[in-house]
Formats: sequence, C-alpha cells, structure tokens
Amino acid sequence: MLVSLKDFWPKLRKNVLRRRQPFTTFNWRFLLPGQSRGVRIHRYVFFNMHRNYPRSLRVLAAVYNLGRWWLYFAIREVIIVYKAGNKTCSEKYEIAKSRQIIDLFAITFAYCIPAWEYYQSRLHQWPRSQWLDFAYDFQATAWHEALAYENSRQSHELLNNKAQTEQFLTRHNLSALTALKLNEADAEIIEEDIEKFPDEFFIKPTVGNRSLGCLTIRKHTELEDKILFEFEHFQNSAIFRHKTLEDINKFIGKQEYLVQPVERNHPDLVKLLDTDKLGTIRLVSSNTKDGIFAQTAVLEAPVKYKPAVYWNAAIDIDSGELLEPTNKNILDNEDFKDWFDKVKGKTFPSWSDLKSLCLAAHAKLPEFLTIGWDMALTQSGPKIVEGNICWGLKQYQQVMQVPLLQTRIGSMYFDFISKSSGLE
Repeated sequence: MLVSLKDFWPKLRKNVLRRRQPFTTFNWRFLLPGQSRGVRIHRYVFFNMHRNYPRSLRVLAAVYNLGRWWLYFAIREVIIVYKAGNKTCSEKYEIAKSRQIIDLFAITFAYCIPAWEYYQSRLHQWPRSQWLDFAYDFQATAWHEALAYENSRQSHELLNNKAQTEQFLTRHNLSALTALKLNEADAEIIEEDIEKFPDEFFIKPTVGNRSLGCLTIRKHTELEDKILFEFEHFQNSAIFRHKTLEDINKFIGKQEYLVQPVERNHPDLVKLLDTDKLGTIRLVSSNTKDGIFAQTAVLEAPVKYKPAVYWNAAIDIDSGELLEPTNKNILDNEDFKDWFDKVKGKTFPSWSDLKSLCLAAHAKLPEFLTIGWDMALTQSGPKIVEGNICWGLKQYQQVMQVPLLQTRIGSMYFDFISKSSGLE
C-alpha cells in the first residue's frame, strides 16, 4: 500500500535526507548469481526495503543515501573509528594496524557497513567472505521491512504502540504486564493518580525502543504539602532525588505514556540470579510454512549490587539451558566470567511456559514473519512485557559470537526469501 505525501515528507526528511548511515548493506556480489546464503539474504533486503513506496522513489533514495555515504561519511567514519579502536585491537587480538586500515576501508566502501561494526562485532575475527553472515542493528528498519509478510498498517501500529499491544494481549487472555494508567499526550499525572499508585512505579512512552524515556519512580519523602520522589533512569540507573510531581510531568512532556507497577522476579528466578530485580528474556518467534516456532532467546540479567550492569546469556531454545558462548573471548571480562560460572548449564525456570506464552501470542498475529518478545518471569508467573517488529539483530550474535545467518534463524530467512516473489 502506497503512503500519502503527508506521511511521506516527514519520513523522507528524517530517514533519507538527514541519515548519515546506509539503509542497509550493499556489495558487488549482490549483482552475481550463485552466492552464499548470507549474501542472498542481504541482497533481498537491499532490493525489497521501503517496499510501500513507488520503485522510482526507492531508487532515488538509495542513490542519494549511498552517494552521501561513499563521498563523505564513510571516510570520515573510518578515520574516527580507527583512532578509537586500533590500539585495543592490536594489543588484545594482535591484528596488525595495516590490516585494520584495509579492513575498515573494505567494510565501509565495499560492504557499506559502518566502520564501528568492525570492532563492536569483532569482524576482524572473521574472514571477509563471512561478514554478510552477520545482521547489523544499523539496518534493522530496512531488514524488518523487507523480511516480513505483507501486513496492514493497523497491525504495525498495534505492535509499535505498547498500550495497544497490552490491550490486544489482555483481550486474548494472554498474560502481559498491565498498566496502572495510560497517560494520553498532553495530559498530566495529577495528585489523585499518585494516591492510587504504589510507592514504586515505572513509566515508559507508548512508542519507542531501546528503553529511551523509561523511568522508575519511587515515593521518597512526604512533606506537609507535597510528595517528593526519587527518579532512577532505566538506561544508566542514574538516581535523582527530591523530585516533585511537576518534575514527573515535565519529564513526560507531551508524549503518551504508560504507568506500570514495578515487577519483581519470581522466587525461582531469584535463586538463579541472586536478585529480585526483574530480569528479561529477549525471545524471537517466527511464523513459517511449518508453523510458529521460537528461534533464539537471550537472558538480560541485572547484576546484584551493580545497578547499571546487565549480563547477557544465550538460552537453548528447546531446553531453556543457559549456554556458554561459542567464542571464549567474550569471557575475557572477569566480572562476567564470575557471574556466568554460577549460572551456566542451569535451566531457566518455567521455560516451557514462557515459550508457550509468546508462541500463543504470535499465533494471534500470523501476518508477521518474526516478532521479538520481551518476556519476564514475575512473582505471579510468566508475562509478556512487549512485542517488537523491529527487534535488535545484534544481541544474540554478541552473546554467542556467531553470525545470525549461520544459525537456525538464517535458515528460516533463507526459506522465506526462496519462496517470495522478490529477486530469488
């Protein structure tokens, strides 16, 4: 379905005219037949991104985007990233600086991948022929637009809006984190609301990702005429005290926000993680010709006495066992190694119930090829925190140190593009 000009211009300005990175990867091998699975999947994404727009506009946008990248932003990024990362890469991995320079030019110009991925994804540990076996977060929007079934704008809005997602799940008797209040745009939280809220509650925007705008609020002190609050920012756990109701409304601004109770881990999970601070599961489910399946899962576990630290561990999708990374370099961090030694090989509590819950939810949204679910095992049992169309591509790869397209999810994507009406 083509979008209207009214919808098109703001997106054009934000996502094309001002974008400093490529939409997705582009490589000369896209033009040749008989390439590897990873190359063919990336090629499919390149030629099928932004498919709601006319082909002529898509071609112009791609030429403009790649032109700006090759003529200016690529070389600028190579210089900045090399200065920041070459010393560590040379000392820790014994990669010659000359090779790093050649690789950085190759990744930015020949693959159209931002240079920082070379160090963050440790591409220096992999041959260039396998760089397109990885999927990258910079291309997430184009990736998920291309690798999805044809679905309606209404379905997209449902998963993009956390309030609508919660209402949808509740309507279908699927356990989800419930809101104390939906604070509509331009509306304020008032004193009567505060009286009904628990002493600790959580606010998040109904539209957004990467935990931007999320805040834990605690009632801190009661004075004669007002209540003072303590703010804890979700992303960095920075704490600010002596905040007022006016400060809460100033933080919310004109956005639509959800107010939720602060959930705690189930006792069985407390035994595993040694903390009641809520841990989450990032689970990706897929709808294929053979049915709906769970594909990958990662535990994001809060670390006791370190409020700003979360450790990630991959979970065996069938058994729920916490897996050791394939590449042991990730265990170089002594704090992580100490933590992982305590949990490795153990099974995540209520794993089959958690998995069944998200598969049941995906069954209610069969038009999506993949959905990324945030799950939690709360004191009252398994719950869905939210569902995401544009789920992060990098996390599972970072945890396991294996390219995503070399896993079972790569096989699923390849089956999809092989049977689609695209270039394949």
